[in-house]
Amino acid sequence: MPPTRVSLWTGSSLCNAITIGCIGMVAVFGCSAEEQSEPPAKPPVPPVTRDSVGVRIVENTTPQWRRGTGWRLSRDPIVTIGPDESDVERGPLDPATAFIAPNGEIVLLDGMYGGWHRGLVFDSTGRFVRYLGRKGNGPCEFQQIVGGFAYRGDSVAIYDIARYAIFVMSIDGRCGRMVSLPERPRSTSRDSIIGGGRVLGSYRDGRFLHLASTISRTDEALSWSSGPIVQVSPAGDSTHTIGEFPVREVARDIARRSFWPTPRFYNAEVFIKPYESGIVVSENTRAEVRVHDASGALKFIARRPHEPVPIRDRDKRIAVSHRMQIVGGGERASGAPAPKKSMQERIDEISWPEFKPFHSNLLVDGNGNLWLEEYRFPHWGQIPEKPTPIFWSVFDRDGTWLGRVEVPGRLLVRNIYDDRLIGIWKDEDAVASVRVYRLDK
Repeated sequence: MPPTRVSLWTGSSLCNAITIGCIGMVAVFGCSAEEQSEPPAKPPVPPVTRDSVGVRIVENTTPQWRRGTGWRLSRDPIVTIGPDESDVERGPLDPATAFIAPNGEIVLLDGMYGGWHRGLVFDSTGRFVRYLGRKGNGPCEFQQIVGGFAYRGDSVAIYDIARYAIFVMSIDGRCGRMVSLPERPRSTSRDSIIGGGRVLGSYRDGRFLHLASTISRTDEALSWSSGPIVQVSPAGDSTHTIGEFPVREVARDIARRSFWPTPRFYNAEVFIKPYESGIVVSENTRAEVRVHDASGALKFIARRPHEPVPIRDRDKRIAVSHRMQIVGGGERASGAPAPKKSMQERIDEISWPEFKPFHSNLLVDGNGNLWLEEYRFPHWGQIPEKPTPIFWSVFDRDGTWLGRVEVPGRLLVRNIYDDRLIGIWKDEDAVASVRVYRLDK
C-alpha cells in the first residue's frame, strides 16, 4: 500500500500539520480576561462530542477544573542540577534535553551547539553518578547530540544529528547498538529543497518515530514544507510510513530569486509525538490536537477556545532586538562589518504573519494527557529578558480540556510525568541548569 498523504487544509484556515523541533517560540506579554490561570468560579460547561465520518471531535468551551482544583507546580524546584564549580564537566553547558529514567535517575543529554556531547546521569537528589558515552566517532561516541529519551524502561536512546543515527545505551552506561536512520532523499527539482529529518520519539515496543526529510518550494513567496513521518524498527532494518504531512511555513523573496528562506518570526509550524500506535499532531495557530492512527487516518480532534492575538510593532521590535543580541550585527564574507541598519529596516526584511500562534510546544505526559505550551517566544531555546509565567493547556485522553498549568517563564519544559515535571532553566546570563518540579494534582 502506498504511503498516505495527509492534507490538513480546512476552509480558509492554515494547514494543520506537523514538525519537530521546534524552532519559533514567543513571549506572552499579557493575558486576556479569559486567559487567567484560575478557572472561572461558575460551573464548567461539559464538552460537546460528535462524530464525523469516523472522526471523533471534542469541542470544549470551558476548562473543567474548578477554582482551586487545578494542577500546580511546587513553588520551588525539588531538584536543581547546575554548573559544578569543582568539576565543570559534571555540569550542563548546552543541554539538548533532560528526562527521568524509570529507576528515578535523572539523565541530562548535553550537546546542541556548545555542550559536552555526552550524557550525564544524576541520582534522584541531583548528585552526579556517571557519564553516558563521550565525544568521538566510535560506538556510543557522539558528534552532535540534539535529543534523546528514555527507551524501553532500562535504556536510553540518544540522537546524534551529525552521525544521523540513534545510539541505544543501558542506563548504567553500557553501549548497546547504533541505529542508522533511513537515507535522506536528494532534490530532483530546481524548484524545491530537501532538508534533513528529525527523531520524534519512540513507542513502547521499541520502534522509533522519525521525520525522514522535508521538502520546500523555492518558487513561492510563502508555502508549507512537508515530509514523510516514518516508524523505524528497533534495529533500523525496516520502516513504515504513516503519511506525508506539512511541517512549517517557509517564506522566500521571489523578486530576488533567493534560494535561501526569508527570516519569518512567529511562524506557523507543527509539532508531532508518538501516541498509542500512531501520532498526535498540533498545528500551532490552532488550540487543538489531532490524533492519527498508524495508517495516517485522522481519528480524533480535541479543541478549546482561542482568540488570535495580533502581532504589533512592539512585538516585532522585541523579536528583532533579541535576535540581534544573540547573533550580533553580522559581518560580510570578506570580514568587513556589515552596513548598519535601522530597526525599521531590519523589521522590513523579515516576513511577518498577522497573528501570533496559539502554542509553541506539544508534550504527552506519562498518563497520555496532551499538553500545549501557550505561545512563548519567537526564538527557539531562548528566553526573553523579562519573561512572564507560561501556561500549558492540558487535555485528557478523552479530549476534555482540563485547564491550564502555570510554569515559570525561564523554564523550557522537556518531559512531564505523573507527579513531576523536568525542564531546562536559563538564567539572565543564559546559563543553563536542569530543574525538577513536583506536580501537585
